[in-house]
Amino acid sequence: MAESDEDPIVAETAEPPVLAELSVYGAPRRFDLATMLTVTTSYALMFAVLRGCGATDTMVLWGGGFVTLVGVAQAVLFAGTSPRAASILASVASVLATVWFADAASLGGLIAAAIFLGVPLGYLTGALIGGIFLIAHAVRRRIER
Repeated sequence: MAESDEDPIVAETAEPPVLAELSVYGAPRRFDLATMLTVTTSYALMFAVLRGCGATDTMVLWGGGFVTLVGVAQAVLFAGTSPRAASILASVASVLATVWFADAASLGGLIAAAIFLGVPLGYLTGALIGGIFLIAHAVRRRIER
């Protein structure tokens, strides 16, 4: 087959797409301007949605604190190399503390809350935080042009 007779689909897929690097995004240890703008906008959107849904001050405070705790855990735990595991650990600790302070009487209730609330909530929050920092990465690349 000649060069011009090459299948365009095969030629297109011969190189891996450069849409995003193959890395796991999480909270970085240092913030630049693009990251600060993206994080501030994300918090503003989160607080606006919570208020729009009629959340009380306590719920808004818990939500903001929870997201902050998960973000800090991503940057600090495991030296930032495993952000999803750090998110799950921080979420389980937060859910356990919340349920314990809400006067959960049984150990089984604490364990069930940690497994059925903490793990999925931590993973989802960690993925959202990773998405926010992926957006920050795109903003940073756009600014640098």
